Amino acid sequence: MLLIFFLTIVSCLVFDYIKLKSTTVDLINSYKELPSIINDREISDDQKQKALLKSSKFQFKKLIELIFKIIVFLSPFSLIIVFDISLLTLLETRSVIISLIGVISFILLKKIHGKILKDK
Repeated sequence: MLLIFFLTIVSCLVFDYIKLKSTTVDLINSYKELPSIINDREISDDQKQKALLKSSKFQFKKLIELIFKIIVFLSPFSLIIVFDISLLTLLETRSVIISLIGVISFILLKKIHGKILKDK
């Protein structure tokens, strides 16, 4: 169970380091722009096609980046296989609670660390 706690902390550190949230926000914002490009009557169809192609390339790039970051984010849990722990263990109530405690601990430690650095 201690292993699950530490793997959760490591995943939180990886999540924070690789900026998974910012990639997701960029992708969502890109999708939100599509209706405005399509509905803009002031630009020609050729310009719309170019804008849509540019947006599609950006979205594809961000989607590949997001998939890669999710794989990296979840990779610490691959150690469970190395330690020969059943994957069903992660779905048990106590494992979920331990993971939640790990995430809450990480958030609290990050806030405390931020306050300490801010005070200096």
